[in-house]
Amino acid sequence: LAAGWSVYGNFAAGALPTLPQTRAWNNDPFAPVTGRQTEFGAKYEPAGGRWNATLARFDIRRQNVRTSDPDHPGYTITTGEQRSQGLELAWQGRLPQGWRIAAQATWMDAVVARDNRYRVGNQLPYAPEWTTSAWLSRQFAAAEGGRWQVGGGAVHVGARYADFNNATRLPGY
Repeated sequence: LAAGWSVYGNFAAGALPTLPQTRAWNNDPFAPVTGRQTEFGAKYEPAGGRWNATLARFDIRRQNVRTSDPDHPGYTITTGEQRSQGLELAWQGRLPQGWRIAAQATWMDAVVARDNRYRVGNQLPYAPEWTTSAWLSRQFAAAEGGRWQVGGGAVHVGARYADFNNATRLPGY
């Protein structure tokens, strides 16, 4: 790669056992919720190291998601898959006179990928399509030889749904 560039990748997989209070109509045990996450991206830091940027793509999937049993109210069945995929861009840098800045933006498509109750393609609850943040801080030298820092920032969370039916939409803030 060209000077200052690096690429990376990550893969993780796991399983979460069933909680004892989750009940199936026939009392059969549930398969564990399984999941996998993949991420790959590129980072750039020019000579001098005063700033760097990262662009990443991620894909997270959960299988054997439990949902309400449509034939037996109060019971649960194993079905479905949930998928979250998206892009994240982050930038941080050092400015003159001890100032530092960091900013990030994430686009995410988090949906029901397979289910017996909820429509495939519905957005997952509380998963906004866009989030962004920016932070500015200033570092100072203390008289005793240490350092202290002051900073502030802002976060924006986009509109999202409050339920799997996508009936209640919460505004961004």
